[in-house]
Amino acid sequence: WLNQSLANLSSTYDQRESLKTLFQHQVASGLKSHSSSEQDADLTIAQDGQGLIDVNGFLPISNRFNPATYYQKYSRVAGNSDGDYADFQLEGGQSVAIASLVTFTQSQKIPLVFINLPLSGEYLDSVRRGHEQAFQEYMLRTSAELGFTYRNLTEEWKTEHDFFSDPSHLNRYGAFAVANHIAKDPLIPWAKR
Repeated sequence: WLNQSLANLSSTYDQRESLKTLFQHQVASGLKSHSSSEQDADLTIAQDGQGLIDVNGFLPISNRFNPATYYQKYSRVAGNSDGDYADFQLEGGQSVAIASLVTFTQSQKIPLVFINLPLSGEYLDSVRRGHEQAFQEYMLRTSAELGFTYRNLTEEWKTEHDFFSDPSHLNRYGAFAVANHIAKDPLIPWAKR
């Protein structure tokens, strides 16, 4: 049910702010189920099934980021005002989680590859760039210490706005470029057939 509901909601990417509010309201109210007529009313902004999450959890968004028009509709948020970085820290719970993941994958003989995805140059202001630099140093050190592969694509396509749906999220074209790039990366331990 949740997967289908998220798939239906995700197809309304252009109306993400109202959907985010709707989703937060539903979570806050304990995910009370709507009657089918209420669901239909809430989802009238859906676009004929485009953009639905597939069985692998992939949301193939076709929107292309255009800074000239994007910022007419959405506010530009500077890195020093970005709530995603408010509690930015690399040690503690994150270190424990990575170590635990490495232990599990090594015990199962699964090569672990961590890929830091691209961000647009519009997103990477000086504050975010500083956080990204700290993250790079942390991941390079941690991958060497724990024995997993780390690949950084953060700035790989920072001027390719057509690869992003907004300043910080890849669209289907960016995902395709990343997939092609990592498929050819000789440092990634692909299984031999």
